[in-house]
Amino acid sequence: MNLMHTVSGRAEFGIEGTSYLLEPGSVIIFGLGVPYTQTVGDEPWVVRYLTMNGLWTTPLKEVLCEKKLGGFPLGYAARPVAQLLDTIVDLALNQPRAWEWDCLSKMSEMLKHITCNDRAPGTDNRLVTDIATLIDASPDRSWSIIDISRELGIPLSTLTRRFANETGTPIARWMRNVRMTRARLLLSQGMSVVAVADHMGFSSPFHLSRSYKSWAGHSPSVEMKSTPANLMEYLSR
Repeated sequence: MNLMHTVSGRAEFGIEGTSYLLEPGSVIIFGLGVPYTQTVGDEPWVVRYLTMNGLWTTPLKEVLCEKKLGGFPLGYAARPVAQLLDTIVDLALNQPRAWEWDCLSKMSEMLKHITCNDRAPGTDNRLVTDIATLIDASPDRSWSIIDISRELGIPLSTLTRRFANETGTPIARWMRNVRMTRARLLLSQGMSVVAVADHMGFSSPFHLSRSYKSWAGHSPSVEMKSTPANLMEYLSR
């Protein structure tokens, strides 16, 4: 998966027949091997570029799949993602002490911004953002759709219909993806199954393991065995 932050200059970036204007501050995401074209303006076009392989590309692939696109520029999440992407690239280039673990932390935060704040197609992700804010405020709570409905003061039927209309994804599936993605990030950072289950409000470690295997297709131990070297195989420039 590719993430590209335009630092200065402008360019037209074409993906699968759609052209996007990339300006300073914009971030575009597109899949590996997806053909693209670029037309640069009169002034130099300066970018920070990150190519990722491995387990952590799964949340990004899910976003592209839901949008049914080979790539797209981020909307609401562009600014924080650009800042985090730049930090990750600088860490990789300079490699200070314990830089791998700093990268993991920044990657976790960056992916959360993308999956929680920029998952819905279109430019208005207010509902997605409001729900993500609730979940982030109490990560140890096992949120249900009824809980979200009550907290936001939106009737359950209205909430489910509006979310599906605005995002093209059922809210239950979206909430499951967000929860399991967060569990994956915690496991990848070395947290035990018991600790993750307690932190995220699962009834038991067995409940987490069963839910995770149903979602990811493998047990949490696969994530726990990952190391920074094989968890983030990427090139940066």
